[in-house]
Order: sequence, then C-alpha cells, then structure tokens
Amino acid sequence: MTSVDLLTDAYQPLLSFAAQVTEPQGWTPSLLPGWTVRDLLLHLAADCQRALVALATPSAEEVDTDEISYWSQWKPGTEGAQAALRGTRWRVPAVDALLRTLAVEAAIHHLDLEPAADRFPLFG
Repeated sequence: MTSVDLLTDAYQPLLSFAAQVTEPQGWTPSLLPGWTVRDLLLHLAADCQRALVALATPSAEEVDTDEISYWSQWKPGTEGAQAALRGTRWRVPAVDALLRTLAVEAAIHHLDLEPAADRFPLFG
C-alpha cells in the first residue's frame, strides 16, 4: 500500500465524520484531556495545511527523518517536544515518510474521537 493510499484511508472516514458534526456535537469531549471533537478536527486540518506547505516548499537539506524516527522527538519533557509546542520544525522527512506520519496521526486521533460515539454516531 502506498503512502497516498494510507493517507486516503486514514482521512476519508474523518472527512465524512467532519461533514456531519453539528455545532453541539463539536463540543463533545475527546480522549485528549481538554480537547473537544472540534479541537481535534481543527488540529487535523492544520496537519493537512502543514503537509501542503511542506509539499509546496521542498527543503534543500538532506532527509534526516523517516516515519519511525519522526515520533522519537515527541517524548514528553524533551527538547523535541518543546520545539513542537513552539511550532518549530527540526526534521526533514522524505515525502513518503511525511505522508505516513500524517496517516498515523490521523489514525490515532480517530481513536481519540471514539468516546464521542455514545453521544452521536462517529463513523457510519
């Protein structure tokens, strides 16, 4: 399966879900403390925007990150986690690795949205 296929499979149910969320449903809590359904959907939309920017502005630097090592920087309490909170980027992934990391993040946040399922149908 290609990275584009993975990304499509990860985002398609989220896009279908987002199209059905009403204003009150958007305020439903997720598994992330303090994050609502709308917070997660906005976060995922920002990831899409980040991908578009990355694809439109290729780096001249050598690739230094794959889809596995990308996540090692996100350990709580590390400089990598702090840089991420500031919105700075310190990695240069290949396009394939970038798309795979976005697919993993979408799949994880799909799980974060599931507690809302008892209040309204999540993924039909």
